[in-house]
Amino acid sequence: MPLGFPHDFVREPAITRAIYGDRWPAIKDRRSTHRRTAHDVL
Repeated sequence: MPLGFPHDFVREPAITRAIYGDRWPAIKDRRSTHRRTAHDVL
């Protein structure tokens, strides 16, 4: 088992889809938007 488990494991698209389902694209977009907004604020 790699040292990065389960993070490397969760990074697999099929597994991510299995865990988060249809919500994953929304979650990923929300994180990206938040990160970009925080960067703009700073």
